[in-house]
Amino acid sequence: MDFSVISDNCFGVGVYRYLKSAYTSLFCHTIIPGPDYIRLLKDFDRYINIELDLVSFSESAYKDTHPKTSIIGILGDVEIHFHHIGESGCKDFYYHGYEDIKEKYNRRLDRFGRVARKNVLFKFGGVDNLEETIAYDNFDLLLRDFHSLELSNKVSFTVVKYPYKGNYLIKKKHLLNCFSMGCEVSEYFDIRRSLEL
Repeated sequence: MDFSVISDNCFGVGVYRYLKSAYTSLFCHTIIPGPDYIRLLKDFDRYINIELDLVSFSESAYKDTHPKTSIIGILGDVEIHFHHIGESGCKDFYYHGYEDIKEKYNRRLDRFGRVARKNVLFKFGGVDNLEETIAYDNFDLLLRDFHSLELSNKVSFTVVKYPYKGNYLIKKKHLLNCFSMGCEVSEYFDIRRSLEL
């Protein structure tokens, strides 16, 4: 299947598992803080053509408000928080240090370049944004900005309903696990139909 999921958290990994598909996204087991994610999407093509730089968590602008991660990816002024570093499991999804992150990111960037933009699903909000609702006074504005972007396929997940097309209220069973929400995406909308798969 020729599609990709761009997400601000681990939701996309669950979607790939649900569809039993090869992973064709740039971001896997990552969290992109809300303001950075919206900035990334507003100028997506420019940002993904910036070489990924890696720094330690101590250099993060979010070190006081986000869960600790050992490695932060930098694309210009956008932070990507890499998780599951040094964990055992699926070798394609987990990371084993700086070189491994760079190699996997560049491989995924190459794969992503072969996906038609009409087959890219952009997702914002969800479990990790429960923390952001506390950390950012402007979550409502970030959500509004997301829904105003000219993206052909976009969805958002929130703990309260918003009046945007493609906004879904998170079910209680998914409040603590964005990965499982992706695995059970059909409970929200028909992703195959949305992406014409």
